[in-house]
Amino acid sequence: VRPDTVIQVWREETPVHYMKEMELITKAGFRALLSAPWYLNHITYGPDWSEIYMVDPLEFKGSPQQKALVIGGEACMWGEYVDSTNLAPRL
Repeated sequence: VRPDTVIQVWREETPVHYMKEMELITKAGFRALLSAPWYLNHITYGPDWSEIYMVDPLEFKGSPQQKALVIGGEACMWGEYVDSTNLAPRL
């Protein structure tokens, strides 16, 4: 892997929790982008929104140097679960 690679953390719990992944990736010296907690196709239009807003990509165990490697977060969505009947409400 090239040293300038940005690693997207998109899996929630497999094989480890996404915050542990953020810790491991930045400890290895790579930049990281967190996506795991913000999949729009997982939203159920209820209290889950408050949980989504509470996620901080920097809430992992790591040094200030590691946290400086975090680019931020990204909302994303698997397209195969979306069609013309549910696209707009999720955006």
